[in-house]
Amino acid sequence: DSIVTLTYANDESLASRILSSIKFTGDSSERKVRADRRMLSERVAPRAAGSEQAGPVTVVGKGFDACNAPTAETMHAWLESPYRSVGVYIGGSNRACDAQPNLTPDWVTTVTAEGWSLIPTYVGRQAPCHTRTDLIKIDPSVAATQGAEDADDAADQATALGFAAGSPVYFDMEHYNATTTNGCKEAVLAFLQGWTNELHARGFTSGVYSSASSGIAHLAQANDGTYVEPDTVWFAWWNDQADTVGTKYFPDDQWADHQRLHQYHGSHNETYGGVTINIDNDYLDGPVVGAATTPPPAAYTIARGGDAGVPVRDAPSESGATSGSPLADGTEISIDCQTTGDDVQGSTTWDHITAPSAGYVPDYYVDKSSAEPIDTCSPPEPVRTRHARSVAFSLASRTRLHLSGEVTVGDGSAICRRNVPVKIQRKRNDSSWATLRRVTTTRRGRFGIYLRKRSGRYRAVAPKTAIDNTTSVDICLTAASHSRSTLK
Repeated sequence: DSIVTLTYANDESLASRILSSIKFTGDSSERKVRADRRMLSERVAPRAAGSEQAGPVTVVGKGFDACNAPTAETMHAWLESPYRSVGVYIGGSNRACDAQPNLTPDWVTTVTAEGWSLIPTYVGRQAPCHTRTDLIKIDPSVAATQGAEDADDAADQATALGFAAGSPVYFDMEHYNATTTNGCKEAVLAFLQGWTNELHARGFTSGVYSSASSGIAHLAQANDGTYVEPDTVWFAWWNDQADTVGTKYFPDDQWADHQRLHQYHGSHNETYGGVTINIDNDYLDGPVVGAATTPPPAAYTIARGGDAGVPVRDAPSESGATSGSPLADGTEISIDCQTTGDDVQGSTTWDHITAPSAGYVPDYYVDKSSAEPIDTCSPPEPVRTRHARSVAFSLASRTRLHLSGEVTVGDGSAICRRNVPVKIQRKRNDSSWATLRRVTTTRRGRFGIYLRKRSGRYRAVAPKTAIDNTTSVDICLTAASHSRSTLK
């Protein structure tokens, strides 16, 4: 075996990067370097006592990425911008701006405290068929091992910056020839699977940035149930559309649950607060790193439910469909608003809860240790369509919307149909419809679902294949919107 010993003073992250750049031939040497790097990462000094780690958060909105992390002063000036997320390059053998003088744990703490979220990006080995000759590239014979090595180093850098467990790290796989048949695609996929597996082993969320037409398209094609996909993707498609709608390169049902970032415009200058930065534009609906938050103590608990517990229903009614297990006495709950519903033990007040599951419970069964007032839920706005397989509606703003409905058949006779698959779809810019979610009706013919999407045109559809083609289908939708959304 070959052994390399590094002596360093204070810059442990630099020592880790030096180790990651060493390459030997032979499996035993590869393992030795990886083991030494693991030992190094375990010795990374913890953050100061009492300091809070930045951790994983889901963000919907605009962001940008720049080669160098801007100064804290610049980030403060850019609070005048429409952006609240910034991509930062935390490491990698092919990182273009390698010095990163501003990217320190203190910088992370400062900017996240001001409301910025971060997109940690690692630029490691690139596709073997990449046309640039000055890049360090994947060796197809050990691609999975090299992916794991880069993941180890990325985890080291993320830990050194103070990112908490579960934080996402996005591997930057730059565009490569997607049509080559020389094994390039296979090497990239093996490498990225190694990256994902090792990041998971280190307790981080796996993300991949790449061109929609190459790396992301190949990941989508590999989704056969056995390949280990990244948890989230960041696709480059410079179409100047600030959204995360799927492209022709990958389907809408992949990475559909707040798992997408979109780089929609390339390098250019923008100025805010008197400071100019060269940036790329991004739109986010996925995991990033943000300031740690301490949840407030629970003010509400379930009481008087007895042995049966209190069911969580999809509407403020004792006939509403239930979801999950009944809540036992003593269960802590989070309430976002109250509304009027069926009378339960002399009270018609129902609480809409968001945790531990989402839905409605009678206020009679809730003990309140807080005197804080609770908002009133916006009144639902029903939309009914007779003898039609679909109901269209619009969302007027980004929000979390509870959409419930029922499916009946038979010329308006209101015979409920159970086990009918209902698709929730969003209209694309080209007027086609993309399926976002699928639900199945209960034994009462009802369904309920939560949407957290941007404004736009949506519809609920019951496919003909689920029923007798000669029978009419009626879908009645009710939007229990607790903010500014409208259903119409």
